[in-house]
Amino acid sequence: MIITALSHDAFLRILSDENNLIVDTRVPAKFADGFIADSVFISTQQIYPATFHSIFPERISCTLIIEKGTQPEAMVAALNGIGFIDITGFFEAGSPEWQNLCGDMVITIDPDELAMDLPHDDNLVLIDVRSVTEFAEGHLKGAQHLALEDMGDLANIALIPEEANVYLYCSNGNRSMTAASLLKIQGIHNIRVVMADWEVISSTPGLKIEKVPEKLN
Repeated sequence: MIITALSHDAFLRILSDENNLIVDTRVPAKFADGFIADSVFISTQQIYPATFHSIFPERISCTLIIEKGTQPEAMVAALNGIGFIDITGFFEAGSPEWQNLCGDMVITIDPDELAMDLPHDDNLVLIDVRSVTEFAEGHLKGAQHLALEDMGDLANIALIPEEANVYLYCSNGNRSMTAASLLKIQGIHNIRVVMADWEVISSTPGLKIEKVPEKLN
């Protein structure tokens, strides 16, 4: 499948189409530093059909944001495989025009910062967006479980208190960054993503681990 590189003017026209989803495929750190409001982060390395069918139950059109100098074909094939059959084209990030379009960002922290914040913030809501099995095998003490695939149900998002300082984590930052982008679309902006592998998070001093043995059988 041939996918078209969009000019700046063509991309601006697409941004005005509310039925077209902007899918940002850059690495999580680049997305966090600045992205187009209401776009969704989807990692090129972590596409789970069941997850994204639940988040986006209908087949919708989308436009890709890619890092300058990268190739979109692999992402196009992966998105086609999970139902994104109408991909209008791609736009390269990094130009001066791109910077003017980026109106949002996500704060990222390391596990040490989470360990420092946890005891002192009464409004801190820690959310584990991994699978049920991953959560049961071991999660941070006090964390709520809201798997990424369950974020397609707005009733689940509505349970997050308005005044919450939301901290998200997963196994490597990819799913939690997708979760952050989905929460921002729903108007929740006080978000921090713990950018680290689960092995690092779970071994950080000050962070305690719990299990749910009954869900492992």
